[in-house]
Amino acid sequence: MRKFRIDREKLRKAVSLINPIVDYFDINAISDSILLSLKEDKIEVVGRNNTICVKSILPVEKEFNESLSMILNAKTLIHIVNTNTVKELTFEVHGGEEDLEDGIGRVIIKGNSRSSLPIRASSDFPDFPDIEKGEYSNVNIKELVGILRNSESYVEKDSISYNSGICCGGGLVVATDRLHGLFTKYRLPIDTFVISPSVLSPISMLDEAKMSIIDTPNVLGIIGKIDDIIVLLSISLMHEEYPLEKTKAAIKLWLESESFKFSVNKSELSETITRMKGFIRGKSGFIEGHLNEQELKILVSFQQNESEEVLNVYGSRGKIAFRMNSRYWEEIIRISDEMVNVIIVPEYGILNIRNRELLYSASIKSIE
Repeated sequence: MRKFRIDREKLRKAVSLINPIVDYFDINAISDSILLSLKEDKIEVVGRNNTICVKSILPVEKEFNESLSMILNAKTLIHIVNTNTVKELTFEVHGGEEDLEDGIGRVIIKGNSRSSLPIRASSDFPDFPDIEKGEYSNVNIKELVGILRNSESYVEKDSISYNSGICCGGGLVVATDRLHGLFTKYRLPIDTFVISPSVLSPISMLDEAKMSIIDTPNVLGIIGKIDDIIVLLSISLMHEEYPLEKTKAAIKLWLESESFKFSVNKSELSETITRMKGFIRGKSGFIEGHLNEQELKILVSFQQNESEEVLNVYGSRGKIAFRMNSRYWEEIIRISDEMVNVIIVPEYGILNIRNRELLYSASIKSIE
């Protein structure tokens, strides 16, 4: 029997990084598992799925000299760590080296209770990618995560096209599908990359971080910390063909095109859209806007239900009528300051909102 002890709070932080990414129903015992590897006075806590690999390195006290690796069910281990309240958890490993490799050993975990878990075969668990060889640059991880969080709802999460990822690089963070998008000015000290929004949960837990693009394998490497715990993340990159330059060119065209501009009070527009939504069924309802030099008429018609309100506008140029998905009306309100500053480009069928360091764009339908 081999015994080691881990600070429970540090282990809780390590498994919290893994909890959002594991698949508790994976039958191949890789992405529903956690790998514990003991080397000298450190333990590596590793979890993975098809998109991201997470490794936390924290101190351990062990009563044996050799290295040791074992794989445990993620759901059970996370439950044990989160529900115990003791300062330290004690692990007692039963089984020889061959037993652990073949998955016939057991571990006893002692905390408030005494729990016994089977150890899974370790031969199929992939090695953690070698990411420490990259040229790393410091990033403001809290600031970046905030921008990525704002962006994640604008991508096609179920698509295999480039629009399913968030593109970071070239002075922009781009998140867009075919109907709406958010383009944020933000410059990173590394090359352009595209990542899935699904990786944001573990990244958002980091206190500090540095990043690098690793060519072999093709991943985004992040080395960070949570308190004094070292954290390594290997994130699969998506869509090398992301048309960033074409996107930037399109944005330039939109902003330079002949357009209809006006401003409207945010709180008044918000209250109006809230009332209009009561006349819509489902998520795909449309709300119309009819602009002239003095006012913006907001109206909705669904079956035999109709509602109409008139708002004052400022700096109005032109006369146009359009309709837009009710969700997009809510989005432009959410990202705007006290005034909603609108640019409509009818030749591209879009409505733009410029707000400090970002540009929002949504698809509209002109009404003759």
